[in-house]
Amino acid sequence: MKSHVLFSLLLFLPLFIQAQLMVQAEELNFLEGLYRGDLTYKDYTSGELESLPLVASFTRKGDTYTLDIELYESGKLFDQKYKYRIANGTVYSDGAWNLESKEVNSDAQTFAIVIKRTGKDGNERRPCTFRTTLAGDARQWTITKEVKFDDEPDYFTRNQYTLKQVEKPQPARFSEPGSR
Repeated sequence: MKSHVLFSLLLFLPLFIQAQLMVQAEELNFLEGLYRGDLTYKDYTSGELESLPLVASFTRKGDTYTLDIELYESGKLFDQKYKYRIANGTVYSDGAWNLESKEVNSDAQTFAIVIKRTGKDGNERRPCTFRTTLAGDARQWTITKEVKFDDEPDYFTRNQYTLKQVEKPQPARFSEPGSR
C-alpha cells in the first residue's frame, strides 16, 4: 500500500508543481487601470542610467493584457505598447516566455512573476538571456528587465518601469512637456 501511495505521489507531484507555475489571465485583473511613473534604463552608448517620466494604461481583452505607455523625452512624445497574452498557463510577448516563478494573491492584490527567454541585446546584438520580473500590488508595481550576456556570468538591470496607480481616472496623456 505504501508503495502505491509513494508511486502516485511521485507520478502526480510534477503535475501539481507545474499547475502552480501556470499563470491564468484572470489572476491579474486587479492591475487594470491608469498609472504614472518612470522608466529607468541603461543607455548602452553612454553606459549611464537614464530616467524618463511616463503615463500608462493596463487593460485586458480576452486572454491579452495591453500595457500602453507614453514617454516624454527631449521635447518628443514616444509611445510603447506591450501585449502580454496568457494561454494555457504560458506568457507570450513577442514569443513564448518560460515561467521561472509565480506568486499571485488576487485577494490581497499582490503578485510577483518572473519570466525568462533567450534573445539578443545591446548595440552589437549579443546573444543573451532576458529575465523579466513583474512585481508589486494594485497600487504600485514594477517591470524589471535583466540581461545576462552568454559570455558573462551575471545578470544586470537593463531597464525598470515603475508604475503608480492614478487615484482618479485621468486621460493617460501628458498635458504639457515635462508634466507628470
